[in-house]
Amino acid sequence: SLKKKVVVETNLHIAEVLFEEGNAYLNKGQHERAIEDYTKALSLKPDHGITYFNRGNAYSNLGQYDLAIEDYTKTISLKPDNVDAYLDRRKVYINQGQRDRANEDYKKVLSIFTQQIELLTKQNDRNALLSCLEKQALVFYNNLDDKDKAQSLFKQQEDLCRELNKKSNLQQCLANQSLYYQFKQDWKKAVDVLQERATLLEELGKKDMLWGCLESQATILYNNLDNKDGAQELFIKQAALCRELGNKESLQNCLGNQNLYYQLKQDWKKALEVLQERAILLEELG
Repeated sequence: SLKKKVVVETNLHIAEVLFEEGNAYLNKGQHERAIEDYTKALSLKPDHGITYFNRGNAYSNLGQYDLAIEDYTKTISLKPDNVDAYLDRRKVYINQGQRDRANEDYKKVLSIFTQQIELLTKQNDRNALLSCLEKQALVFYNNLDDKDKAQSLFKQQEDLCRELNKKSNLQQCLANQSLYYQFKQDWKKAVDVLQERATLLEELGKKDMLWGCLESQATILYNNLDNKDGAQELFIKQAALCRELGNKESLQNCLGNQNLYYQLKQDWKKALEVLQERAILLEELG
């Protein structure tokens, strides 16, 4: 009837309002209040998976892991390909010492990701595949702590970027690979990918990102590969770029690095010059 339809629509609207209020409390760290609103929302809209998921996060933040697992499991029952629910449930299982169950959730995420890649490959949707590879790689790197699997996906992403001539995506992919190589302490490969990234950033005109790339290269050369002269060349290039961009904070840090180089070389005059400029910048920066 019309009356019943109005009641249903009203309840759904109230559930949505309660859901948003719960989100606000969750973001403020007021987890008990968030749980109250999510629970009220679910009484009106019991098939809303994201509400179960968010309430699970609130329970997890309170250390109420059994209740969190219940909500993550309910989320998965409503949406079996919800990767975030598997990831967060896995995290709770690890906190509880349930390694076998955590491993099962890892395998489920791997299966979902594999199916996604197979589908996009079959559809020949290479732009979507490119985005998918990056997202999956970051999940393996940051959430699943499987950096080798992440790197294999970064390499697939790199090949596709080159094929599609996606320079902006490629430079980000190289940045991620650099982090992997640094984690593995493979300093030469880390520098190699950073050098290519710097070239791409110059071509793309991304000067605001280039100075940080130069700094990363220089730091590895200086501290890990004992190539102080090569590092200094990059520090000088970085300083010029920071001056052009008006980036005083980064410039003063760069001058600090140059000072260490000049002291190592016992070039006291230049060491004093960069220290004087740095002192002026530090005063301006307060």
